[in-house]
Amino acid sequence: MQIQKLNKKTLTEYIHSDKFYQSDVIPISVQRAKSQIANPLVKPDDIMLLLAYEKNDLIGYLGVLPDDIYDNTGLKIHCGWMSCLWVDPGHRGKKIAQQLIEQCFDAWNGHILLTEFTTSAGALYHKMGIFSPFCTLEGRRWYIRSELANILPRKKEVFKYLWLLFKIGDIMINASTDVIKLFRHQKLKGYRLEYVDETDDEINHLVEKTITKQTFRRD
Repeated sequence: MQIQKLNKKTLTEYIHSDKFYQSDVIPISVQRAKSQIANPLVKPDDIMLLLAYEKNDLIGYLGVLPDDIYDNTGLKIHCGWMSCLWVDPGHRGKKIAQQLIEQCFDAWNGHILLTEFTTSAGALYHKMGIFSPFCTLEGRRWYIRSELANILPRKKEVFKYLWLLFKIGDIMINASTDVIKLFRHQKLKGYRLEYVDETDDEINHLVEKTITKQTFRRD
């Protein structure tokens, strides 16, 4: 197996090559590749895509999104987010994902961030022992939606014959909820909302003062 590492220049060449358009597997869309290439935080040697080949077949890939973070002292650290990881189902069990991650860590000197991963992927990361917890948010997010057509038929056999009726009810209830949310304005006591076409010195000062306290400083 060979692993090919693509930086800003080689990624540009890759998405314009016959190899990209003739491949049965698309490791990155043209739009996403162009967006990452245009990222102002990207450095010329940053590895943004790793491709695993067996002969001429693409059997796995790993994407990286370059970024900058700041520590408590204000020191800027250049790093990359693991944005995707895929291995061909017919080649699983060969430690391809592990090799892609190891090559990624090597290319970025260990400065890799990761978030929102599946349980199976989390088991691999834990087994490799290369990630340290940075920030974990625990809790629940609630969505107010009617799902009678999906829930009730599973409970009792008789409800399966009423599936269409439940589905119509779901549509009507959810449509009503959406309309109510559309016209309901949250009242902010003591605050006034103002829409502007461009920022002025006061707004710029507020943004600059705020981002100096954040790990990810977005202007």
